[in-house]
Amino acid sequence: MKKISSLLLFLNLFATLQAQHVFYGMTKDGGTYNNGTIFSYDLSNANFSVLYNFNDTNGKYPYGSLVQANNGKLYGMAEQGGISNAGTLFSIDPTNLVFTKLHDFNMFDGWLPSGSLLLASDGKLYGMTKNGGSYTSSCNWGNIFVFDPSNGIFTYLYDLALGWTHKPFGSLMQASDGKLYGMTLKGGIYHIGDIFSYDPITGICSGEFNFLQTSGKDPYGSLIQGNDGYLYGMTQLGGADSLGNIFLFDPLYGTLLNLQNFNGANGKWPRGSLVQNANGILFGMTQNGGVSNNGNIFSYDPNSSTFTNRFDFNGVNGNQPEGTLIMTIDGIFYGMTQLGGTDSLGNIFSYDTNTGVLTDLFDFNGMNGSHPYGDLVELGLTNTSINTLTKENTISIFPNPSNGEFSIEGNFPTDSRIEVFDMIGQKVWDAEIPQGNQAFPIKLNLASAVYSYQIRNSDTILKSGKIIIVK
Repeated sequence: MKKISSLLLFLNLFATLQAQHVFYGMTKDGGTYNNGTIFSYDLSNANFSVLYNFNDTNGKYPYGSLVQANNGKLYGMAEQGGISNAGTLFSIDPTNLVFTKLHDFNMFDGWLPSGSLLLASDGKLYGMTKNGGSYTSSCNWGNIFVFDPSNGIFTYLYDLALGWTHKPFGSLMQASDGKLYGMTLKGGIYHIGDIFSYDPITGICSGEFNFLQTSGKDPYGSLIQGNDGYLYGMTQLGGADSLGNIFLFDPLYGTLLNLQNFNGANGKWPRGSLVQNANGILFGMTQNGGVSNNGNIFSYDPNSSTFTNRFDFNGVNGNQPEGTLIMTIDGIFYGMTQLGGTDSLGNIFSYDTNTGVLTDLFDFNGMNGSHPYGDLVELGLTNTSINTLTKENTISIFPNPSNGEFSIEGNFPTDSRIEVFDMIGQKVWDAEIPQGNQAFPIKLNLASAVYSYQIRNSDTILKSGKIIIVK
């Protein structure tokens, strides 16, 4: 009887978590002005809402993804539009849908912002542009910048031309050593791409690796750090067949290993990034290739060096995915394609790794947006209808990512608790948080992975989100 009760409790928890998924994303085109949109999609009731239509003045053609900062707002970039038609940096508040343009890019501090912003451990947002900078007259190769959400200050950090690394199309990521790592499309000695690092403390930018044809060419996406500490990524044209590859990069020794070549049948031209599940398996998508040449979903197991073609898009259920998959607490992958769906203007889909079933969840039709190029974003386990702390009583978790040791800071009422769940919804840790305004230290002896958490007081969820552990 006890086992049955525990099973029912887990199933109820699983169903509750699954029902609370609300995704946010952007389309590059479509909407009222055909300049792109910001949207939300509620998985529990299949409700799709256009939250904002870009109007050129505030930006147009958002090419990357949204990212949530510590203040709860979503931040993103539009590739063009704004005062100089060089792109904009903006925020949107998911609680009241207030859109704010925060910065107009120009030819001197960078233009045509590429990829997505990175929320670093210092709470600031780092990004790159693929053009502009102080060397724009001769090189026009882009830069690295930072935006501080706490005071609204934009700071130009580094000219990528200075290190012969230029034209980044992906995003920065922060590794466990604290450095920011990125890739450029045409940088390096051979001008076919490179890996570089930027230290936000010292301001030093260093070239880490120069791609060769065999090791990779023209990296388009971003790097991720695996649970083994290595950096994993993809190039869109490198490898034995010049159709892209998966690689491993060791930041300690500066060495790169080509793990898997795409050959057309197993996919070609990957333009997004990889994602790793709790078991250490990497998942990703290719833009083309596969049975119908519309792209595919694949997995690669670094432990066994096993590549598996998981699903081939057929055009209607998806075509030419450009972004990255996200995995929610229920273990299901969600993503978008830029040309799939009934109108061939892009779609939102889910993919179940256990059954191999892909479900077309929503089709873009132009008026509600078209051609999504970025990723979906999930704001933890709750939506805005659930009671949360007021702005004057915020809770912050830092550092995040961490090695499992971090602090929770806030003003906690009586009977507050933190609960941590793994990727399939099982609670793996919980603890009581003492009442009062304080920083409460946490030490989790858990494997490297992405976990979800809830901080609650009785039936009220005070804060929820993701905890990233990298050891």
